[in-house]
Amino acid sequence: MKSKFLAGLIATIISLVVVVGLATFLALVLEIEPTKNWFTTTAAFATIGTWLGVYSWLKPKDPEAEKLKAAIEKGEHPSVAAIGVEDFKKAYLRTKKVAIRGGVFLALIGVPGVICIFAFAPDYSSGGVIAGLIILALFGALGVFVIIKSNQDKRSIEDGTDELMHAINNNIGDHVIWFHGVTMEYEGSPMKAMKNYQVAVYTKGRNKSLNLVLKNEKAYNEILSFLGTCFPDSQAGYSEEIRKEMKAKHGLKGTR
Repeated sequence: MKSKFLAGLIATIISLVVVVGLATFLALVLEIEPTKNWFTTTAAFATIGTWLGVYSWLKPKDPEAEKLKAAIEKGEHPSVAAIGVEDFKKAYLRTKKVAIRGGVFLALIGVPGVICIFAFAPDYSSGGVIAGLIILALFGALGVFVIIKSNQDKRSIEDGTDELMHAINNNIGDHVIWFHGVTMEYEGSPMKAMKNYQVAVYTKGRNKSLNLVLKNEKAYNEILSFLGTCFPDSQAGYSEEIRKEMKAKHGLKGTR
C-alpha cells in the first residue's frame, strides 16, 4: 500500500462491511435482539479488531527500517548512527513524557475517586467504602509520585546530568553493559497492529534496566543502532545464551 491514508480508508470500509454483516447475521439469522448489551459490545470490538488487523496488513513498510532491523537482529552494529545525540535525547525525553501521562492518568483516577466517595458514600464505615478509599488513595499517591519522579528525570536529561546522557556526551563507551529490544504484541490477533516498542538498557551500577519507550518501529531500530555506535563494546541483542551470560557475569535478567 502506497500511503497510510489509503490503508486506513480501505480498513475503515472493510471493518464497516464486516460489522454490518455480523450485526445482520446476529439479528436476522440468530434472531438476537439488538438491544442486548453484549450485542453492541461485540459489534464495537469487531469493528476495532477488523480495522486494526487490516490496517496493520496494508500500511506501507519503511525499507530502511527493515534493513536496519535485519542487521541488528544479526548482532551487527552499523558503522554510522542513524540518528544524532539530540534525536536520542528527544526519544529519551519522550519516555519520561509517557511516564508523566501515565502518572496523570493514575492521579485522575485516584484523587477524584476519593473525593466522590467522601461526597456521595452514605456510610464511610462499611468495608467496601474503606477498601475503595484505600485503593483509590494508592492510585492517586502513585500517580503523584510518578509525575514528580519523571519530571526530575526529565530535567536531568535536559541539563545533561543524567548518567546515560553524560556517558554519551563524554564518550564513556563502557558505561552501557547490555542493551536489547523489547517488542510486545498479540501474535495472530488483530491487536498485532498495536505493537509496543521499547529498548532495555543496562548500565554500570544498575541491576535493573532503563527502558526507552519508542513511538514506532523506525525509532526503535534507530535507537538500537545509535546505542551500538556509542557503546560498541556493550552486548547487543537478546537470546537465551546472552541472558544466561549476562546473569552470570553481571546479575542481569533481561526483559522479554
